[in-house]
Amino acid sequence: MLPTQSLSSAVGDSRALRKTSVLDIFGFEFFSVNRFEQFCINYANEKLQQYFVDFVFKLEQAEYVAEGIDWQQVEFKDNRECLSLIEAKPTGVLAILNEACIAPAASDHDFACQAREKLAGIPHFGAPKMPHTSFVIEHYAGQVMYTTDGFVDANRDLLQPALIDLMMSSQSRYVQELFINLEPTEPSPHASSSSFSTSGDAHEMGHESRDTHASSRARGGMLGGTRAGPSGRSTIIFTSITTQFRNQLGALVAAIRHTSPHFVRCINPNAHRSPIVFDTMACLEQLRCGGVMDAVHVTRSGFGSRYVYADFIARFHCCAPLAADGCDGSQVQIAAALIRAMGMREDMFRLGSSKMFLRHHVIELLEVRRSELLRQFVVRLQCAWRRCCSHRQMKVRLCSHPLVEQCLVPSHETTCCIPGISLRFFLTLLLFPTSSPVVFRVGVCGGVYVCA
Repeated sequence: MLPTQSLSSAVGDSRALRKTSVLDIFGFEFFSVNRFEQFCINYANEKLQQYFVDFVFKLEQAEYVAEGIDWQQVEFKDNRECLSLIEAKPTGVLAILNEACIAPAASDHDFACQAREKLAGIPHFGAPKMPHTSFVIEHYAGQVMYTTDGFVDANRDLLQPALIDLMMSSQSRYVQELFINLEPTEPSPHASSSSFSTSGDAHEMGHESRDTHASSRARGGMLGGTRAGPSGRSTIIFTSITTQFRNQLGALVAAIRHTSPHFVRCINPNAHRSPIVFDTMACLEQLRCGGVMDAVHVTRSGFGSRYVYADFIARFHCCAPLAADGCDGSQVQIAAALIRAMGMREDMFRLGSSKMFLRHHVIELLEVRRSELLRQFVVRLQCAWRRCCSHRQMKVRLCSHPLVEQCLVPSHETTCCIPGISLRFFLTLLLFPTSSPVVFRVGVCGGVYVCA
């Protein structure tokens, strides 16, 4: 069984089968020199990123509709302009490259000149002054400059029909099935001397009997990788690499749209595989290349923060405890009065059926106010606790001081007294004794003492 063959077809069971598929793709690539391979990889990432953004947008739209919020007021941005730059006909990068491959004497420099001329002024496209054989595409992850050296030859990548026929004549069915989709189709009698397919229609997925191919080989013959046509002219029909890649990528995205996808983004904390090193810039670059930043931007374009009414009231009621006094008791009214009492405008939030939707900067303001209020509460609590601890320590020190013990003994000696002495003054004399003696009377016992 082929690696790409469906399990259901191999088993022959007509019942619907549930299956789990894992798609692992190359990440976004940009090096000092970017060639045809990087262009195809980044094009695939751009295509899948569009699906990812559409998927996130549909989730946002579904939640807005379920909560009764007008989602049309929310503006979302995607990468359709960049994909149109690559895929558009006849002025897209792929179309220009295929057109350059048709010309027998076309070179990479000719392709670069045509791309610069036809795509000048189009968004997401740039043409640097040096070198002349390069162009720049602004992808969702950033700008990438591609060198056109080898683009034309890599896009042609001709597989000789003689080699295909040789593989198809193999005695092994496995080898035949490997090349069954690469068979060159018979051209029509009105075909030109050399045909180049850019739409992907040259190779149909239907099966043609091997007897028909054998008879056609006998009639037309193969010489030097060409097939003799009705008038003896070359009638090679082949599909460019970019066309095949585009068709396969479109089929992949179409298959993904019929599934329930879950996305997993793997982030390497550092390039040294160390468990204790966290490279912030490297992680940020991976998030940008993985499309996570764009997904966050899509979410933040609307009302990115959502709170269930009960959770919102429980968290922010301390900021305006008197706001709910005039409400009818429903959680929606209490939450609305609470957020209005905190000074938020009407365009900063939306009230859904079960959730409150907030702008991304609104929740930050609310959290700052709540943190400041909690800080004040904590400071007051610390002051009360420290005061209580200080009083306990003073009580212990006063009770163990010998002068206080003498104050408790009555005495009839009279020398000099200072009436109205306060407890604070008395504690000051005990804790910070002065150099000169001070005479005072404590309590109502009448004793007179000297504190040095």
